[in-house]
Amino acid sequence: VLEEVSLYHSQKWVAFKNSYRHASSNPRQFEIACFARYFALMHYLNVMEFPEGQFVILSDSDVIPQFKFGQGIHFEMDENTFVASQTFANNINPEPQYSPHFSIWNRSLLRSFIEFLIDFYQQNQEINIARAVNNYEEIGMNTSISDMTLLYEWVLDKKLKFQNYSDLSLEQFIDHNISCFQRTKAGKCLTTIPVFSFRRCSIGFFSFSDLEFYEPAILHIQGWKKRMIPLYWKSRIIF
Repeated sequence: VLEEVSLYHSQKWVAFKNSYRHASSNPRQFEIACFARYFALMHYLNVMEFPEGQFVILSDSDVIPQFKFGQGIHFEMDENTFVASQTFANNINPEPQYSPHFSIWNRSLLRSFIEFLIDFYQQNQEINIARAVNNYEEIGMNTSISDMTLLYEWVLDKKLKFQNYSDLSLEQFIDHNISCFQRTKAGKCLTTIPVFSFRRCSIGFFSFSDLEFYEPAILHIQGWKKRMIPLYWKSRIIF
């Protein structure tokens, strides 16, 4: 999403923005941009006349592909499955939010989520926000409401299946956040550190729990560290 002006034609975007209530520790315009990507992608799929069930990847700009040229992303799923990323808020509880930095969509999933967003802010807004904030408070998390929070609420509300693409037990997985020390393996929390593999010339994670090295197909660089992404291509070991 380069400019919001490209969404001015969208009645659904206008309806969402007019009813949106900012309840995040991030700046308002940051959150607006996060929400805008779903409406923009829906517009693109409609204009390009994508088949209803065809899946596409929604990728943020702060991700680094590590798979080799000629390789692809392989995943088995059905139309009622949402694929994104989730990690642990602590050693026991998964975060009540899904990160879409490398998520998989089709038109029906996008349509459902967009309608959920509009309803969330137009119908019983105060009750909906209070319930989501309470979920965060119970496990001691930041109580910000974001698209990641609402992705989690949407999956629960629509009784969708969720596939955590950051699960280390997958043959091919993506990184939730390179700076995060807690990672998921088969639903359990592992403590890991990022390491450079000289043999593979790639960055991965070493687990203290099972003494294994895990190499993600996609690295996700958040915060100020994303300014160093060009360094990855020049010298991975320095990066």
